Amino acid sequence: MPLFKRDIDNKLVKFSSMTVLAFSLAACQSLPSSDDEPANVNSLAASEVQTEKAQWQSAPITGEATSLTELIDDKSLTALIEQGISANPDLQQVLLTLKIRRAQLNQADDSLLPTLDASFKANNDEGKNNTYTGGLTVSWEADLWSQIADGNKATAKAFSSQQALYQASLDSLVAQVMSAWLGVIAQSRALKVEEDRVELLAKNESLLLNRYKNGNGDLEGLDGARSSLSSAKEKVEQYREDLAINQRSLMRLLGYSKIEDIQMPTDYPKVLIPLAQLPEQTLARRPDLMSAFYDIEQADLEVQVAYKDLLPSLSLSASLTDVAYSPSAALFTSPVWGLLGQLTIPLFQQGKLDLAIDVAKYEAAQSYQVYRAALLDAVFEVENAISLEKSLNLRQTHLEDALTAEKNNLLQYQKNFKNGSVDIVDLLGVQQDVFNLIASLDDLIYQRLDNRITLGLALGLSGQVTNTQDKDQNTRDTLSASNGVSP
Repeated sequence: MPLFKRDIDNKLVKFSSMTVLAFSLAACQSLPSSDDEPANVNSLAASEVQTEKAQWQSAPITGEATSLTELIDDKSLTALIEQGISANPDLQQVLLTLKIRRAQLNQADDSLLPTLDASFKANNDEGKNNTYTGGLTVSWEADLWSQIADGNKATAKAFSSQQALYQASLDSLVAQVMSAWLGVIAQSRALKVEEDRVELLAKNESLLLNRYKNGNGDLEGLDGARSSLSSAKEKVEQYREDLAINQRSLMRLLGYSKIEDIQMPTDYPKVLIPLAQLPEQTLARRPDLMSAFYDIEQADLEVQVAYKDLLPSLSLSASLTDVAYSPSAALFTSPVWGLLGQLTIPLFQQGKLDLAIDVAKYEAAQSYQVYRAALLDAVFEVENAISLEKSLNLRQTHLEDALTAEKNNLLQYQKNFKNGSVDIVDLLGVQQDVFNLIASLDDLIYQRLDNRITLGLALGLSGQVTNTQDKDQNTRDTLSASNGVSP
């Protein structure tokens, strides 16, 4: 038996070494040595994003925020975020899954303990006295090869993965609430611009109508003004419906449908630029990467469990039985002890167990690729958001210059129109250009502010609201570290 165990252990060591070497060459990364802490996530990220490091260090992105909720300092928004965290049904589903994983983790820990079963049987034979049989059985499976312990570690990794997945879902929800809140403000401002446009066009129509009645205008200019006014009114109705849709989307994220309860500001808030650190430091705090990394560790442990299924197992059981003529005397008069030890060796399941090992190996390989894909997605998300921040900044500068020039041009057209040197149609066209630039600039500002929220989420900023008491004690217990599992 020791020789057989040594042979299997050698196979395990050989397989583990070959697997780690193969994936290290393929993925340019290695697993951490710790079983409970993702200590080497930074090194994993660094190996994948080494080529981007110089570019990130030179990116002119600075800021003060270290969490998503710090990007926008608004008490009403903070209250909405708290409402969303407590009432959003999608997040609550993820939380319930986390509680299920917690229960499974506790269940797995109990598998190392002995079990105690009690039995009681009454026999009633015709013409004979009734007999009662009582029994107690203690069973325990010896974890000779740490197979059960490895299985429990795999379950712990699954819990840690789900824990990180819950944090990722929470961060995503906070970012969505912030973006939806910002979108409602942007849509309200866009509606205000169109309403101002309609008000001005209505004044122009009235002016042209009076001039036409007085014989100082033509029908062509009046029809053009009426057409522009009707088109602007149609846009106002469209923008109102878009605003209602954005409000309902925000309500869906918050978990209730009372739109009128929300007091929205009319001006854009100040949105900080997230603090972009070195890439390996930044990406290490992304919970989706942590979840994928825990999945790798879980898959490797399951490979070890699959190999150890080839080894013999030992189970022990002790029973205490007694037969008496009354229920109260059962097990208390002259009980009989019985001890049974059972050694099981798999002989005719070799093909099935080998296939199970292959499945576990492929699943481990798949988990590596899932992690690499998540890492690449994270890199590109940050790169895109940083690049978009710079692009939107330049576009905003150009639009502001264009708007300033167009406003000056409008002043000249208004002066020339009063002098009679400019036709009313030309003046209306310049007015439309000014409103179009105002609307474009306002939308560009919204895109830039919303992109900062996207950048904060991509950098792994936490969405947890600070200085907020958790009203759900079970949630707090679930998210706390236990059984050596790091949150």
